[in-house]
Amino acid sequence: MVNCTPHLYSLPRSKKLLTAYDYRQVFEHQQNFRFANKYFTILAKSNGLEHARIGIVVSKKALKRAHDRNLVKRLVRESFRLQNHTLPSIDIVFLAKTQATTITTHEFFNQLENCYGLMQRYFANRITK
Repeated sequence: MVNCTPHLYSLPRSKKLLTAYDYRQVFEHQQNFRFANKYFTILAKSNGLEHARIGIVVSKKALKRAHDRNLVKRLVRESFRLQNHTLPSIDIVFLAKTQATTITTHEFFNQLENCYGLMQRYFANRITK
């Protein structure tokens, strides 16, 4: 028999933003975290749950080829899957930019990890105030 206990590094449906309402809450929230570089933009806000959730937006306008869009989504999901247990209770929206496929996978992961660290510090300071 297979052990069906949830794993620390899994990415279940409950850790994803699924509805337009969820995305709209992050986009319209006035006091949210915002991080941008030439590869992507990340928006985040507190969600009141016990875990972080992520939503990924990769438009055809930003990345023309489907395999580029899929690659970026896979990289973001994998990075979040490995880091979500360290993040506070926040909703994150990842927005890809045109330059997202011009860097190596290793550098992409480093950029995202840097952003996760900034989010942890930002929301830790917000909670203590």
